[in-house]
Amino acid sequence: MIKKCCFYLCVLPFCSCSEKGSELFVQLSHHQTKINFSNDIPLNDDLNILNYIYYFNGGGVAAGDINNDGFIDLYFSGNQVSSRLYLNEGNLKFRDITATSFTKTTDWASGVTMADVNADGWLDIYVCRAGSPDPEKRSNLLFINRKNNTFEEMAEAYGLADKSYSTDAAFFDYDLDGDLDMYLLNHVHEMHGLNNPKKRKLEGQSKNTDKLYRNNGLKNGHPFFEDVSHKAGVTIEGFGLGLGISDINHDGFADIYVSNDFISNDILYINQGDGSFKNEIAEFIKHQSHNGMGNDIADINNDGLTDVLVMDMLPSTNKKRKTMLNKPNYDLFQYSKYLGYEPQYMRNTLQLNRGNFNDKNYFSEIGQLAGVSSTDWSWASLFADFDLDGYKDIYITNGYLKDITDLDFIVYRKRHSLFTSRQKFDSIYLSSVSRLPEEKQQNYFFKNNKDLTFEDVSKVWTNKSPGFSNGAAYADLDNDGDLDMVVNNINEKATVLKNTTRDKSNAGYLTIDFKGPKGNPNGIGSKVWVHTSGAFQFSENFTTRGFQSSVAPELNFGISDKTSVDSIEILWPDQKYSVFYDVPVDTTLTIEYGGINPTHHIKKKSQYLFQEIAQQINVEYKHKDMLFVDFKREPLIPRNYSFNGPSIAVADINGDELDDFYISGSFPYFGKFFTQNKDGTFDTIPAAFNKNHEGQASLFFDSDNDGDNDLYLVNGGSELFDDGYYHDKLYINDGNGNFNLSENLPKLDTSGSCVTASDYDKDGDLDLFVGGRIIPGSYGLSPKSHLLKNENGVFKDATISVLGGDKLGMVTSGLWTDSNNDGWKDLIIVGEWMPITIFQNNQGGFFSKIEIKNTHGWWNSINGGDFDNDGDTDYILGNLGKNSVFKASVDYPISLAVGDFDKDQKIDPILSIHYKDDDNEYRSYPFASRDLLLDQLNFIKNKFRTYKQYSTATIGEIVSNTPCKKLSASLLESIYLENLGDGNFKIHPLPNIAQFAPVMGTVVSDFNLDGNLDVLLVGNFYHNEVSYGQSDASLGLYLQGRGDGTFLTIENRQSGFFVDGDARALARLNSLNDQLIIAAQNSDSLKIFRAINTKGKTVQISDESGHAEIIFKNGKKQKIESYLGEGYQSQSSKSHKIPTDASFKTFYN
Repeated sequence: MIKKCCFYLCVLPFCSCSEKGSELFVQLSHHQTKINFSNDIPLNDDLNILNYIYYFNGGGVAAGDINNDGFIDLYFSGNQVSSRLYLNEGNLKFRDITATSFTKTTDWASGVTMADVNADGWLDIYVCRAGSPDPEKRSNLLFINRKNNTFEEMAEAYGLADKSYSTDAAFFDYDLDGDLDMYLLNHVHEMHGLNNPKKRKLEGQSKNTDKLYRNNGLKNGHPFFEDVSHKAGVTIEGFGLGLGISDINHDGFADIYVSNDFISNDILYINQGDGSFKNEIAEFIKHQSHNGMGNDIADINNDGLTDVLVMDMLPSTNKKRKTMLNKPNYDLFQYSKYLGYEPQYMRNTLQLNRGNFNDKNYFSEIGQLAGVSSTDWSWASLFADFDLDGYKDIYITNGYLKDITDLDFIVYRKRHSLFTSRQKFDSIYLSSVSRLPEEKQQNYFFKNNKDLTFEDVSKVWTNKSPGFSNGAAYADLDNDGDLDMVVNNINEKATVLKNTTRDKSNAGYLTIDFKGPKGNPNGIGSKVWVHTSGAFQFSENFTTRGFQSSVAPELNFGISDKTSVDSIEILWPDQKYSVFYDVPVDTTLTIEYGGINPTHHIKKKSQYLFQEIAQQINVEYKHKDMLFVDFKREPLIPRNYSFNGPSIAVADINGDELDDFYISGSFPYFGKFFTQNKDGTFDTIPAAFNKNHEGQASLFFDSDNDGDNDLYLVNGGSELFDDGYYHDKLYINDGNGNFNLSENLPKLDTSGSCVTASDYDKDGDLDLFVGGRIIPGSYGLSPKSHLLKNENGVFKDATISVLGGDKLGMVTSGLWTDSNNDGWKDLIIVGEWMPITIFQNNQGGFFSKIEIKNTHGWWNSINGGDFDNDGDTDYILGNLGKNSVFKASVDYPISLAVGDFDKDQKIDPILSIHYKDDDNEYRSYPFASRDLLLDQLNFIKNKFRTYKQYSTATIGEIVSNTPCKKLSASLLESIYLENLGDGNFKIHPLPNIAQFAPVMGTVVSDFNLDGNLDVLLVGNFYHNEVSYGQSDASLGLYLQGRGDGTFLTIENRQSGFFVDGDARALARLNSLNDQLIIAAQNSDSLKIFRAINTKGKTVQISDESGHAEIIFKNGKKQKIESYLGEGYQSQSSKSHKIPTDASFKTFYN
């Protein structure tokens, strides 16, 4: 049943129309609200940071209507002051009823939550306690509502007087027996070795293990709770600071996300549906925040899946980063993984829920792309639609009273710890902490841009008011339909921000209130879908959110167009389902428990476009790579260069007219051939050559014009300086798939990246371009690339005579393509720190070099296709992406200074990026920390004696007047490069979902046979410098072409195309009239997919043809080129699938 409730629209004198400012939120003074609570923390108390490590973590706030009068009341937890309860009397006026309500606290209170614990229809208050070394002073409190604005403390009677160091609690029905159970988030006081990897305690033996209390029903007239932690599998230690509840995998059972501080990993307890939980975070999430603090879980992109935001403490400014961040410790990172820790990095993480695929849930961490990864020492994170536009925004609290992470302070402390008694050192430490400056921080508002990114509107939505803020809650305090904010501050009155959205815009709202079943009157755990104008919003009714805080048990939705709501779907915790239609807006609705079994509501599995079939066709292969750490030799480089493979090459190697393929090996492992049988299965044949080299690109082509496919192998990597280690190899095919080493290559002593073939001079044989990737030990200097001219099967280096030079940059990919439709194949190359470079073919003679303006990037790959059906070739280019610590633009590029700055006869590559300073000016600063730079440049120690001095040093002050080479990158997005003709191109960034990680392999084909070219992408890179960590957010992507150069993004759970590892090459292969897609992953299994649409016909473009043209039934034409080497270290089949009713015409050179 649905009821319409009254709502209140309060127009306050201090918010009259004539006095409206530009801010969305107005900060109300304590004189206006009568909320005088201030969480004052003395610095000279017996309880201090020496005997309680979380002394400066602050308190929380709980919001809820304790007297059922329709107004939301507030309870603030106090650390060294009493907690306070404030009754909302309307008009944003509150009355302190702490004393008369008997809700005072005398010892350290941390988290607080309101819940109807005894299911009598009135909210109770549960207060967590910590701080004191005396367990009796840490006994948690349960204030039972006596329905007359008074409470009785009954934690002991209810079995909830836990004496752990408790941070927060959440009440929810985990076992679906109809009543509320309780999860207790814990920590412990510890001062030493907090970030040192050690054997993990996973069996409940640690004091800092969370607890699960099951509601066993009535005992002595009220519920009684039993600790069932061990029985339920809640046994993993941690320093718990954040607690979120959500049905993460949509199986009907509430799951638990715990964000843990220090070295302890976060925990994702997946509800098994049998009363137990299993930590499945390693299966769901690839990396986490290192110092996990508060968290929130909600749907940020309106796809019906809940996403997770976890706070950390990464500074947002260069100055603060340089005084806080030490150098990365690669060995420690690897050791922690060896001990079973999942990867974790010091930054906020936003885990985007990608849904269920093959009965597993997956997430992509996109905090850096979203723009929310660095908000300083942050506590609460809250998702809510503050501007009522239908998308959830973010509020983040910020600040730490004393900056104990300052590296100069840490050095000072270590010095005084030497040869000093513990008692004296403690005295010195406390004294020095008290003298540390107090730098107040601004809290953050982020507006949802509706494209998976957020805009920092902290100084737009509210006046600048820095402080030290901790717990926070959103609530519609004045019943006007928008959400106000309440914040618990240290040494400052609590913040109340009135939201003026309803006063300043026509935005509508819908508030859902719940009248749940007997044991759960507030409907905790209910799910709501609100449908408007073809879209929907999704929320869950869980109240513990942010940091040590809870919100009211109601849901608020913004309705931006003010139209009526098409429908509302309600799914109660016991799976009862109801739907309501044509619901008015600007209303608070009360939904009463009821409904039917939701069998019609269960969605059927998608019909996938791609099916994984590797095992079915007898292909089992797992790539291996030997660990080599480039950072030991070159500490300033951004990534490891010894993990670039494997490559894939596709061709018929044994003359049976079936596509076979080769996957390259790595030092010291062989590559392998996979030969196709007539039934579509494959045989595996070891390639017993090139073992002691790091195989990079590979290419089948007819080098000697004898009608079979020979094999070219590019060797690369960075492991060794041995003579001959980087020499490429050419193996001649005897026609039956047997290969013998040829001597018809010049000695190419370059660590290479790619190879691509074409008869560029139209003399009847195939020539080669081989890209040079790096000079090991001299990052930033250009290696040699090579154009190898084929002269009767013997290759001659014609690079300088044809291209004008051989030091073309750090090349990653090349493509022979007729970019200007003159009938001659041009060469396009891309690479790291390189622009998109076109070598225009002047009829087989000297090539003209053209660099596309403002395209210097960290490119990985290039592939071509006529995506807009206009008769010329456009291009897909894979780049670093946007989900990285590196940000760049034409005005503010990332830069690399390459020179011998310390005169030691070695190359010093110093990377710099732009930061915005306090004066709003952008300046270029070295990316490396002082200690990391010191590993490369000894003079740094004397030039910048303190971290504070180094924190203001620009790149110009570092390199001074030393001669150096300067590189830059201003475009990091993967793009679609539209060919406009006449040598003009237009850049179109690919959708944000394609920017989650570096794009490596690409395949272009019309997979759904609609006459428009589509793209498959794979990516990731796991071997970045460990302080900013692995790029792992890509799951592979299918971009469905619309025929006009735009693409529809198809999620993996709908397409069936799923490559979530450290992906590299991607190639297309023909088998039994099917298109197969082969995806290679570094140090992981090979994946093969079948494109399910098989109704087309197969055509083939020969090596001799210039290009072909597809003519569709409607008269539309599409140019198609066939490449010998494309994408990332890939070569695809010469066969192409086209619609059955299309015709095909080949144009020969």
